[in-house]
Amino acid sequence: MENQIYLGCQNGMVFCVDSYDTISVQGRAYHLYDEDPIIINSYKDFFLKGEQFFDEIACPRASFSNHDFDDKNISTSMREGLTKMKKDEEILEEHGEQGTFIVRVQHRQHSSWQGRVTWVDENKTVYFRSELELMKLIDGALNEKVFEEKEDTE
Repeated sequence: MENQIYLGCQNGMVFCVDSYDTISVQGRAYHLYDEDPIIINSYKDFFLKGEQFFDEIACPRASFSNHDFDDKNISTSMREGLTKMKKDEEILEEHGEQGTFIVRVQHRQHSSWQGRVTWVDENKTVYFRSELELMKLIDGALNEKVFEEKEDTE
């Protein structure tokens, strides 16, 4: 099996899930441009903060956005101001108590995300076509782990 445990792109994030109970998810997200984690209190929080991050690095560009006719190179100027604060290896050392996921968003079309997610604990990578599908994939992985833990305690 090919190892899928790598970041591989400037807009990749590692989502460390520390608390999960089928209703809510909490944890931390890491990316290359900040020393500190992004604190995540829900899926909504994860997607909103992810959007802010992608807008900040201008990658991937949203297919729908407000036009700025004064500055045609806004994405270039935003990207030039960023400095990598961590190496891929440092981010990949972070792990969540319930699960760890590498999220690589390749496109932001139709007001949603498309890309790949790797469940680090199982080295499984799956493509997703929307934020909802990403959420279901993460839920599915975490539910499988919750199911395995309950099985072990009986």
